[in-house]
This record gives sequence, C-alpha cells and structure tokens, in this order.
Amino acid sequence: MLQREVSRLTPRCMSERALMLSRLGFVGARARKFRTYGSDDEKREYHKRPRIEAVYGFLKTQYSLAANKVRGLKNVASYALFSLLCLVLSREAAENIRRPDKAVSPTYFNT
Repeated sequence: MLQREVSRLTPRCMSERALMLSRLGFVGARARKFRTYGSDDEKREYHKRPRIEAVYGFLKTQYSLAANKVRGLKNVASYALFSLLCLVLSREAAENIRRPDKAVSPTYFNT
C-alpha cells in the first residue's frame, strides 16, 4: 500500500536513489547549502567535477577501467589512455552515422 502511494506521488523517471537523495535535501550532485570557497577560477573548476565523475564512472563500467590487468604506472596510464580513446572513437562513430543515441552503447559497433 505504501509503495503504491510513493510511486503514485513520484515521477517514474526518478530512481530510488535519486528519490532518497532528494528527500534528504540533495539536489543533483550538490547539497542545497553547499558552498565553494576560493577564487572564481577555482569555483568554476570545481563545478566541472560532476561531469568528470560521470565520464570516469562510464569508463569504469563500460570500458573496464575499474579492473585493469596490467602492472606499473606506465602500463596503467597506457591502459587508461586506450580506454579514453575507445570512448572518444565510439562517440565520434555514433555522430558520423547520425545516431548520437548509440554513443553510450559501446557494443553497438562490435559487428
């Protein structure tokens, strides 16, 4: 009964986690009363962080950046660069075929 009431009152596009965070007072990636200190340049750079974290999370899940099988700083850096290159090339390929929705699907181009 309570679950039906909650689902009726909330938009269907919100996940459970987003709903919980909104009830706790979080809006998007930042809290309502969050303040950034420093110069204006530092504030602008800090506010880019959620976008960077989203790309990093996508690389970790889709391009296996989380569980690399190489050792050494040079090899890990090369592995990360190749993962980023795969991301850029798949996005460019999706734009070239005029299907930008396929940019988030790395397996679409595996044929």
